[in-house]
Amino acid sequence: MTISSVSGSGTYPSVSSSEIAKLEKQLAKLLKELGEVAFSDADEKTKQLKTQQLQQEIQLVQNQIIQKKNQAATEENAKRMQDNNEPESDSRKLGINVAQKEGSIDISI
Repeated sequence: MTISSVSGSGTYPSVSSSEIAKLEKQLAKLLKELGEVAFSDADEKTKQLKTQQLQQEIQLVQNQIIQKKNQAATEENAKRMQDNNEPESDSRKLGINVAQKEGSIDISI
């Protein structure tokens, strides 16, 4: 078996919007559960412990969401920088200048 070429883009694994959505869904569930604790029939000490536990979990999930969003932004910025460093376009190589001016396109050779 021969591999003729391998390509990659960046040093980070790709962050998908579904990963972030999954975390946001988990956060919503935890927030709902936190609201339900106040109305539960449990004694005050149990409510307090459950509230603290949920607040810690909420903080953890919020931090994960922030991390994923930052990672996604970093990947997007790296991609933009890579795109900006691409070699000249074919039109430039051929000596063709294309400029868009107020609704029209000027092409000069």
